[in-house]
Amino acid sequence: MVKMSSFKGKVALITGGSSGIGLEAAGKLHSRGADILIAARDEEKLKGAVSTIGERTSWYAVDVSDWEAVSSLSEKITRERGKIDILINSAGMVHPSELSVMDPVIMKRTVDVDLMGTMNMCRAFLGSMRRPGYIVNISSMAGFLGLYGYTAYSAAKFGVWGFSEALRMELEPDGIGVSVVFPPDTDTPQLEYENAHKPRELKEIGDTIRPISPGHVADAIIRGMEKGAFMVHPTSSGGMTFLAKRMMPTLLSNFLDGKVKSARGSKR
Repeated sequence: MVKMSSFKGKVALITGGSSGIGLEAAGKLHSRGADILIAARDEEKLKGAVSTIGERTSWYAVDVSDWEAVSSLSEKITRERGKIDILINSAGMVHPSELSVMDPVIMKRTVDVDLMGTMNMCRAFLGSMRRPGYIVNISSMAGFLGLYGYTAYSAAKFGVWGFSEALRMELEPDGIGVSVVFPPDTDTPQLEYENAHKPRELKEIGDTIRPISPGHVADAIIRGMEKGAFMVHPTSSGGMTFLAKRMMPTLLSNFLDGKVKSARGSKR
């Protein structure tokens, strides 16, 4: 089992590092002595994030769904900084919608960013990671629990879980640890956008649950690396839901189906 017992002097590359979970993880690792490299698409947000995090922080603009761009980024960082110790794949997107009306462009973009972006980054940077090293991939509770309105998102995030499980088996003998994180709703700009587009049925399922802070998720990420934990649930309720899904799938499905029926009844 690979563990990251200290972060002082480590080089951590974080995608989605300009906001939300990625930015919080960058800040917390920086406070523990790591040098931070953040990557995202928006240059202005990246510059603002660097000023927030502080010294020993660099930024890189990249679309993680673009293999050629990611490959070029790997070459650039290797030339400028040498090898990295930690890779956190936090870049992601979600646009809730029933499949029957989902824009195929959004459907593909969701899978390209959330799943292929994670795979691209891992593939591109494996050759430039020190041993021991660590990879953290961000899935979602929707990555083990398919929910109404999340057909594309759940497909991508379930994929992140499966990819991470296979990757852990490949890399553990080589001294690289892998964690996959399953956050619930988290208070980020992405959630604000998501809430504006959620179908009523999805709101019925999740509106009674208070979102957690991105700092809470970042703390869980760091604990996961310190413990060498493969599956990381930032909340106890998330862990319990995962167990319910594995041990009592029919009961959980019936409960969620009831929420959907209740929402549809309120539409009449």
